[in-house]
Amino acid sequence: MERTKYMVLTTLLFASVLAKSAIIINQPIEKYVKKSELIVRGVVISKKAKNEAFHLKQHSMSNGKISTSRQMVKAIYTTFTIQINELLRGEYDTPTIEVKMLGGCEENGSCFRMSSHYQYEVSDEVLMFLNYDEVNDFFHSTSNGITAYLVSENDELMRAGDFMTLDNNGSIIPRKDHKHSLSVDELKQVIEANKNE
Repeated sequence: MERTKYMVLTTLLFASVLAKSAIIINQPIEKYVKKSELIVRGVVISKKAKNEAFHLKQHSMSNGKISTSRQMVKAIYTTFTIQINELLRGEYDTPTIEVKMLGGCEENGSCFRMSSHYQYEVSDEVLMFLNYDEVNDFFHSTSNGITAYLVSENDELMRAGDFMTLDNNGSIIPRKDHKHSLSVDELKQVIEANKNE
């Protein structure tokens, strides 16, 4: 009986943690570099959330095969305008870029949150891995919060999402315990090594 209580309590505790946060399997940074059209470093100069309709990509599995479709979905999207200070990968010739994220909070208090989001505020120095969505005509983070970084004063990168990662040993690491495992210079070396891929 005591063991059952312990297992139920552990399960409820773990479920409450999962309800607040996504658990993302950590991938080598090279994978994200290769998947991204642009990698930009800059400063957030504006942030606005509003209800918008876009064609959301959905994946489904049938008979062991994954298929992708698009469905019109009206939801809150946050638009971040970033003043680009440095373009680390790709080609883009405008001094600012708008990046959309599904979710956020409107001025009226209406909110839509996803556990894989990232948290940026105006004046944050950021580094983002981006892809262009041709169907909806906007840029977005390649892999949500996992490819959206805050840049520290000494050029260390910290993921800006409020999620947990699963490391190679199978350990779950909360965001607050994420170490500065990558600097801007180290990322530049990875980008250079993967330039022709």
